Order: sequence, then C-alpha cells, then structure tokens
Amino acid sequence: MIYPNISNSRGKVLSSYDRCLLWIIGLITILSDDWVCTKNSNDDRHAKLLLLRENQSTIYISEIFRTAEFSLDRLDYLILASFGMTNIKRRLIMFKFGRYSLSFTGFSLLLCIFSWLYLLNHNDWGTLVKDSRWRPETEKFNSFGDDLLPKLSYSAGGAKLQQFMLFGRENKDEEKMEFIKEMMIHAWKGYEKYAWGADELQPVSLSGKFWYNNSSLMSTPVDSLDTLWIMGLMDEYNRAKDMILENLDFDKIDRFVNVFETTIRILGGLLSAYDLEGDKKILKKASDLADKLLPCFETKSGIPVNFLNLKTGKFDSNSFNDYDSRATLAQAGSLQLEFQYLSDVSGNPIYSEKSLFALEQLVAAKKPLKGLYPLSIKQDALIFYEEEYSIGGGGDSFYEYLLKLWLSTGEERYWDLYEEAADAISEHLVKVSEAGIVYVPASRRVMGANSYWYREKTFQHLSCFVGGMLTTGALARKKGNWTEHLDIGVKITESCYRSYTKTSTGIGPDAADEFGNPWTFTFHLRPEVIESIFYLWRYTHDPIYREWGWQIAKSINKWCRLPSGFSGLLSVESFNEGFNSKTGEPMWPPDVNSWEEFNAKFSYPHNLVKSSAKYPYVDAITRLDVQESYFLAETLKYLYLLFSSDDTIPLEKYVFNTEAHVLSVRGHGRRSFPKEWSYLPLPKNLVSKYNKFGPVGLRRSFSLIDLDVGSVKS
Repeated sequence: MIYPNISNSRGKVLSSYDRCLLWIIGLITILSDDWVCTKNSNDDRHAKLLLLRENQSTIYISEIFRTAEFSLDRLDYLILASFGMTNIKRRLIMFKFGRYSLSFTGFSLLLCIFSWLYLLNHNDWGTLVKDSRWRPETEKFNSFGDDLLPKLSYSAGGAKLQQFMLFGRENKDEEKMEFIKEMMIHAWKGYEKYAWGADELQPVSLSGKFWYNNSSLMSTPVDSLDTLWIMGLMDEYNRAKDMILENLDFDKIDRFVNVFETTIRILGGLLSAYDLEGDKKILKKASDLADKLLPCFETKSGIPVNFLNLKTGKFDSNSFNDYDSRATLAQAGSLQLEFQYLSDVSGNPIYSEKSLFALEQLVAAKKPLKGLYPLSIKQDALIFYEEEYSIGGGGDSFYEYLLKLWLSTGEERYWDLYEEAADAISEHLVKVSEAGIVYVPASRRVMGANSYWYREKTFQHLSCFVGGMLTTGALARKKGNWTEHLDIGVKITESCYRSYTKTSTGIGPDAADEFGNPWTFTFHLRPEVIESIFYLWRYTHDPIYREWGWQIAKSINKWCRLPSGFSGLLSVESFNEGFNSKTGEPMWPPDVNSWEEFNAKFSYPHNLVKSSAKYPYVDAITRLDVQESYFLAETLKYLYLLFSSDDTIPLEKYVFNTEAHVLSVRGHGRRSFPKEWSYLPLPKNLVSKYNKFGPVGLRRSFSLIDLDVGSVKS
C-alpha cells in the first residue's frame, strides 16, 4: 500500500504508526458515511470535502486539500480525519500526493473492525454509543464563565438536531474574541455618553437619534442586551436592563411605529434576554409589547399592517389607500418566530395563532410559481402584485423564517414550505456570472406572448445571508436537493466576501455588480456577510472562514471607528483627509463631481456630514451619522461567535432571529418542557397530513379566508 507524504499543521512528518491509524480512520469514514464534494475551480482555493454521516452527523469532517482537482468519481483517495492521534485534538492535516489507487480488501475491513474497538475504548470516544448517536453527559460554555448561560439538556424537541461538529468544539481564538469585545465596549460607551435613552447614537454629531420624533423604543439598549450577556459584559448588561425596565413605557409611545422593526429588534431583543437570564420582568415587558402589537393583525385577510400606534392600537391613516395597503413579504412573514416563541414561554396561544394564521394566508394566496413569493401583497384582497422576486430587502427574512420555524418547533409543515422555497430559489433566482460570482439578484418575470425573466446584474449586501440559510437547511436535514443547496450556499458566501476584497478599505459595498465590484458605495455596518461566514465556520471549521471574518473586523475597526463610536460610510473606497489615496482627487460618490452637487444630493434625512473643524473626528469626506443598533445586535455578535467555541450559543439548540437575537428551540433552554408548549395552528386540510409526524395534541385546525370569493375555505 502506497502512502502519500503526510504532515501535520506544524510541518512535521507523521510517524508510520500515526499514519496507519489515520488511514484506518479514513477507511471507516468512507465505508460508513455519505459524502459530498464542494469544489472551487480557482487554483488559489482548496477543494473542500464534507464527509457527512447519514444518521445526523455522528462523524462530520471538513478536510482541506492543496489541490483544486480533487475528484470523487471513484474512491481513489483515502480521506483522513483531521485530528492528531497523540492528544485527540483537532488539527489541520495537509495532504500532498499524486493519484494513488486504494484497494478495499478484506484486510482493510479487518483493520476497520480493530480501529472501531480502539475508538470505543478510548477515553475521548467513550460516549459514542451503539446507536451511533452522540450524547455528551454535560455541556459547558467555555468561552466565558460557565455560570452565565443556562445548562441545556438533550431532551426531544425542535428539529432534534445533533451536533454539527463532534471534534474541535472547544476551538476558540481568545485574542480575537477580546478584540471584538473591545469594539463592543467602545460602541456601547459612545451610546452611553452621547445618546443615553435615545434609539441610536449619532457618532459624528455626538447626539442621540430618535426613530419616532422624541419617542424612543431604546433600540440600541434592547438590541444590545444578548450581545452584552454573551460577551460576559455584565455591568453594561445590568445598566441597559435597568434602564429598559424603568423607562421603556409602551403606553407613552403615541406614534405610528414600524411593526416589523419593532418586532425583530425590540420584541426579539427582550425575548432573547429573557431566554438567557430568565428574568420574568423582561418576559412581562415583552408580553406587554406583543399585546400592543396584536391589533396589526386585525385586517380582512389577517395579513398585518406595518404601521401601528402603540398607544391607541390604531392603524396608520394611510394603511388602506391603494399603495400603503401593500405589505412587503418580509413585513408580513417575519413576525412568526418571535410571536410563536412568546406563546411557548408565556402560555398564551394568541401570539402564535395570529402570526401563524398570517403566514398560512400568505402561503394560500395564489402564486405564479411554486415556492416563490412576489415581494408585495395587497392586505385587504390577499393578492400578490407584480412578479418581482428578491431575497434582499423586502423579501429576505420571510424565507429565513420558514427554515427557522422548523428548527425552532420541529413542525414538518414549515420544513416543507422551506424546502419548496429553497428549491425555487435555486432553480429560478440563483445566477452565475462570467467572473464566477454566484449571487441572487432581484428578478422579475415579465409575462406576455413571450414571457421571460429579467434579472439584475447586481446583488444586495442584504441578500448575502442566504449563504448561511442554504447551508443550514442542507446540513440540518440532508434531504432532497441538499447537496445542491449546500454548494450554492458555500459559493454565495465566497462571492459576497469577494466584494469586500474588491475595495481599498476591505469593506464591502451595500450592493455589488456581477464581478463583485461596488455598485453602490455605501456601507451601513451590515452583518449579512459575516453571518454566513459564521455559519460556515461552525459547520466546517475551515480556518479560511475565520481569516475572512478577521479581515472584515480589522477593516471595520480601522475605517468606521470614531472616538465616539462607529459610523457607516458613504464610500467604501479609501480616502485620506477627504481625498482618494490613489489619485489625490476628492472621493465623490457616483454622479457627484463637486461640493455643490454633493450638498444638493445628500442632505437630511441621509444624516451625512462633511469633514470640518466642527467635526474633528471625521477623517473622510462623508460618514453616515448613525451607529446602527443592529451593529451591536448582529455584526459584533456574529464576529464574536465566529471566534468562540461551538458551545457558545450552540446551533443545535438556538436559532437567531433576523436581528441575530438568540432564541432556544423547543426541548432546550426556556422551552425544555413539552407540556408548556403552545399548540401550532394549521389549516384544516393539513392537520391530518402532519399529525402522522406527531405529537397530535400540539396542532389545532383553523379555516383560511378566501377573499377572492368572500368565503372561508378549509
């Protein structure tokens, strides 16, 4: 048998003994596992092989090969596990070999039997039980004190996910974690100093920003709660929590608030803080807010309006004119995760009933294409408007929540809806450019004698979350077209990161073209690229993802940091005292060539300011004068978790809402006890279908409203 030249990550050639053991383990994984290869054709990237156990990740291995020509046409290569045999710690093994043939003989099978006996009797493998399910007796959160997060059990519930990675779960980079934590402290201190009590900090004008005139929902404190807790910043957490409990009074918000933003930021932030700490006062505050929001569902169709007066419960006076009666897909279909969770932990089913009825109404509305939902729907008629499709702004979180409702509850209904949507996105919306960029552009299907698709040649930063969504759906279930979804998710994530490498600041634009170059030059401190990178790290432990995240973190800290906090940028291209470092010319935005044109085009409410003596901290022509609350809720949280251990907010037991607020899934955390779960409402004609998946007692039927004929349908 011919051995390739194998060395570990330190360049030391392994002994014959270690080499034989690694070959044996490789044989085991090949003979007992399914596999899928995601290959990148570029010579400067590695082909990645994911070996996936058929029965939910008993062995899950990501290995990196220094060749882009790796092939799985035949089992010609031995795939070896990426951990050293001396201390069973995960290491990166590099393989340098030509094409060698592997003979599967009886001798090899005998070696496999002996190696299984070795593994089952080894100290670190002792809990690998006969049914090949991994059941650790205890779980620890080692990145910051074990006492900060609730200890979770492996009781049945949710999607019943097992660990995505068995080995290297304690892999963390404490130095980079501290770097991100310092960024969070800096952002929080700026808010405390200049904007305490406001929704957001304006770091250039050194003031607070209120979303609704002088009424504040305290977006930054609420959005920051779970991030502060996860990072172990308990003094800051307690100050934020005390201010919220003492001063956030929804009865005083006599303004029309954005229901979607209020739900994902404020309700989601409160529920996440309750999930982590368990303080009933926070749950009471969340329930009060949800009660104030419930009137949004009181429409003919049950589809919620998006602007509601929190004090009076009345709709915006324009809610039902010809334009404003339209609800975007994300607004109508992204309230369900938070409301359903609240029903489970509060015991009040009304939140689940109202929100999930709205979802089923959306699903029941007539659609031109199976699995795809146009961007806007008329609430009082339940009719979708033009065939415009997007997973960017206006549509993104709807698809995200189909998957996360399944992860959160384990209800097969939501998996079926997600799988149908993922297949449709892959078939109709995903595009590959000549430059190899894989992206999902906004698209429109134009009907007529010769119908055709019009797809934009750009993609939004907002759409980059889909890399994490598709890989999560693929690896959590490994069903249907999961290998295709996995491959697309990996490639979209790489394409989105490539847009960061195309700018001289190392920061990605709000939109990029089909070559990855900036299309719109602004940067709003967005998290979506980092989000997908985080998920791919958790699923593969490929170090390239941590490297990408680290480059992004350093760039944000360099270009967006001010002494007062962090700001967005009008241009992601480099500048020096207001001038391009390459050409020496002013860094004008697109279609702007002078200060006069700039001042005419960019004025309030864009909150853009020119560098001047009045604002000595500004080192560029313009900055976006707002430290977005989601920067603390999402961007910094995902960066911190990227460098933390896998058991810091384990993905098998938590889902993130679309504002990155963590909510435990059924069977874990605050939802550990099935008797406390609220029932799930399903249309009458579907209850019998899904009851076969059990448990029967947790579903109740209802009738949908058919507005086209003015009747009720089952």
